[in-house]
Amino acid sequence: KLTLQNHLLKSNDALASMKAEYNETVANNQAEIDHMKVSHYEEMTLKVNASESKTERISSLEEEMKIRVEALVEEKALMEKNMKSNHEAEMKSVRDDQESHSSELRELTDKFVEEQSQLKGETLTCMSEYEKK
Repeated sequence: KLTLQNHLLKSNDALASMKAEYNETVANNQAEIDHMKVSHYEEMTLKVNASESKTERISSLEEEMKIRVEALVEEKALMEKNMKSNHEAEMKSVRDDQESHSSELRELTDKFVEEQSQLKGETLTCMSEYEKK
């Protein structure tokens, strides 16, 4: 009977020891799982933050490009306006030059016709005087 009791006590002790070892293993495993959860959460948070940062950077670059394109479009419109204005000024200058040249040509032609007429008159006078002599 005593041996059986000793054996039961030893079995109970062994069982209690195994149970304590099991509980310690479960606790260690749970601690490791909790640590892995925290590590995974931190890693995912870093990835999400990096992704958000990249998205913000891309949005910033897109906004910057949009501003640059708008500025280029405005600059192009201004250049076209200036070119049109310069062209119109050049055309006006050419027309003014043509009108000026036309006026000069008319004046020279009128002067020539007047001098030619005067010369004809003088020639006729000279011929008439010559004939009288």
